[in-house]
Amino acid sequence: MTILWGPMFFAGVLTGAPGYRYDPEKFGIIGTGNSSFVTIIRKDTPPSINSAKDLTKIKMVVTGGIRPGGILDMFQLLSFDALGIPYRHVTGYRGQPKMNAAIRAKEIQALTTGHPGYHAFYRDTILKDGTAIAPFYHSPFDPKTGEPVRLKGRYPANIKHFVDAYKDIKGTAPSGAAWEAYKWFASFETWSYFVVAPPGTPKEAIAALRKAHAKVPNDPGFQTEWKKQFRDIPVFLPGEKAALLTVKHKNVSPATLAYLKKTIAPVAK
Repeated sequence: MTILWGPMFFAGVLTGAPGYRYDPEKFGIIGTGNSSFVTIIRKDTPPSINSAKDLTKIKMVVTGGIRPGGILDMFQLLSFDALGIPYRHVTGYRGQPKMNAAIRAKEIQALTTGHPGYHAFYRDTILKDGTAIAPFYHSPFDPKTGEPVRLKGRYPANIKHFVDAYKDIKGTAPSGAAWEAYKWFASFETWSYFVVAPPGTPKEAIAALRKAHAKVPNDPGFQTEWKKQFRDIPVFLPGEKAALLTVKHKNVSPATLAYLKKTIAPVAK
């Protein structure tokens, strides 16, 4: 049996972007886990970026990404769009090592990385030596409250959640089309550690795999290795609840869908 581990790219599917020719709902959903993401910008980006509030001074910034509609690209673009920061986005970098090299070489000035990439490439290098700052991070939204899940202790105190950084920068709560799209994206795409089986996989096999997957976060060996690598606690969503995401992501407003299509353009249909 072939098992897939990774993100579902709901935005790519909904907008009809090339390469996303599948229906997430048809997979055998075993479970998923969430992650957080960190936006990073070089301090020598004109006129000079020393804090999140300086972002509003930017006249133009070159941002980098991996694929149109991908998680890292979209959090980068949605956050800057919501803040009204002008940018030129360069996508197509083949993974975080290439992104890391690009921001060091000044090919790009800003990027968004996942939590593993933050630790592996940036925390103890360009962030530690003062070459760059991380103005904010992104995390899931609580579906019951509509509020972001603030990850106390995961990042240094000066790296705030995007919502809180926005309030500091603008003096008001986020609003507008980009913000509505951001909320949808954060509600679904932050669950990026999906484990799925092919369509048609026997229900008995899915049930057994779900049972095993649900035990993983409580395994002492797994917890030790995870905490050693990421300095936090893994958050998993079990089978049936994870499967609901493949249905509920389709509840997107026409305005948000139009915004996502525009943002993923020019390759989206």
